[in-house]
Amino acid sequence: MSDQQIEACMPVEVQLAWEVMTCRALRSTYDTNHACRWFNQHYGPFPSFDWIEPFFAGQLNQDETRIHQVFSNGCRYQLPELMSGCRKAPIMTIGINPNLTAYWPGTLGAAWTYPYFDDVGQFAHYFRKRSFYQERFSLDFIRSHIVPGSEVKAVRSGSIISISRSKLDEQLTIELKYNDFPAQSFNLSREYEVFFDKEQLFMEGAVIAARIDLPESEIAELIQEEVGYYKRFRDILKQFKEMAGIALQDSDLRLGEDVCQADMVACASPGWDSWFTAEAQTGIIDECVHKRGWLAQQLLQTQPLMVVFAGLRAFNMFQQRFKVQIIPEININADTYEILDDCVTGNYRLKPETKNGVIDARIVIAPHFSYATNFEKQSRFSPEQWMSFCRIYPKQVEQLEPFTKENFDKSSMLVFIDRPAAPKQEQIGDDAWQVLMEHRYDPIELVSRCIFQEYIAGNLVVDAERGHFARSAGACQFCDNALYRFPEGCSYNVNGISPSLKNLREEALSLVRNIDH
Repeated sequence: MSDQQIEACMPVEVQLAWEVMTCRALRSTYDTNHACRWFNQHYGPFPSFDWIEPFFAGQLNQDETRIHQVFSNGCRYQLPELMSGCRKAPIMTIGINPNLTAYWPGTLGAAWTYPYFDDVGQFAHYFRKRSFYQERFSLDFIRSHIVPGSEVKAVRSGSIISISRSKLDEQLTIELKYNDFPAQSFNLSREYEVFFDKEQLFMEGAVIAARIDLPESEIAELIQEEVGYYKRFRDILKQFKEMAGIALQDSDLRLGEDVCQADMVACASPGWDSWFTAEAQTGIIDECVHKRGWLAQQLLQTQPLMVVFAGLRAFNMFQQRFKVQIIPEININADTYEILDDCVTGNYRLKPETKNGVIDARIVIAPHFSYATNFEKQSRFSPEQWMSFCRIYPKQVEQLEPFTKENFDKSSMLVFIDRPAAPKQEQIGDDAWQVLMEHRYDPIELVSRCIFQEYIAGNLVVDAERGHFARSAGACQFCDNALYRFPEGCSYNVNGISPSLKNLREEALSLVRNIDH
């Protein structure tokens, strides 16, 4: 087979599905002392599933919970993750790496489950259609597969005082409070699952924690439901449609179709900076971002018209690791919300230093989408500003105090003013209220405003027939190719000959900076 025939069968977007699916297995099995072994050494295995039917049916809608009949596929290590959504969606979000939800001890952590496919078509289809949801088994199903003899049982009725995992050795610590009986503390290995949440009451004899051993090929109910990360962008698109008015009232803009989600590192972890040794983190970035170039290849193939970064740390890592021009320059030393506010007026553009210059994307730096409080309407103060406010308005601060907390990024004080229980203007007075308004940010509105500006400028165009944004430039064969074909095919008629695989991969790898460690 000639190079041209190979490229026709395996365009870059299809080749990425194949290579990403198998990457962690290769690094963990055949390479010695490889940095990516960290994931299997520290996280998992976790409950997994496989579809009974070849492909799962349809995409989850807003506020919908859906139950599927699937096969339990045992406890397994996670597959790396592809970009989620349409490969030609004009808006791309970029984060550092996926969140490892199952790591966190408690009822949800015990029930989360992850796909485990050995068919590249199923793998590709799953990430093409994933949008607002994540999957879990019922807690009862998990409890029905406890390893006998591993149970930690309550000696009296009571509740959990605290549950924690240490970051590097993953030891699980549970402290129990009993009624009229001394408290108990357990140190358990990472394989244990916890079946109660903090402060949740349990009865005497209840199994608090245990190891589980899920069978393979047992039929189980899989629950698909919305999770927070996806809800935030749903609200952004909803507000954008309101800004656009009657022209878009019948459109069906949604995550997965109009917004795709990419990460620089394909494998999941509970967090980023403090969750790895410096050596492991550097090695993982070198492998995933530099050597494999997953994001660089996907960025060039997608050619997005807007890139929304999931947090300032994600943007900083991107700017450090990729040869890109940001025009005009962004002041990354400011607070994330100040930068987001500047994105509305600054019209920051991403122009990768590529041979063809095919990308000119609007940049938006948003707070991290995983945390709901990041997207509440809020007034924000630096420590110095907050001290001044407290000195001038001490009585008002007493009313606001329940709504303040420290932000982990910049040590700014947050004052949430739009929650139902928050004090209103007439309660704290016009002067103090005016100061709060001067420090107020509405992250949903600010990101929506940037999208609206691109829409008004004609850069983002809505296809009235389909009810979605028009696709970004270039061809794509991700949904219909010689290796696999999705039942629904491509909805946007962008099939065609993709760029030369060899040329695009060379260009993608040249986009990554050479970092001298």
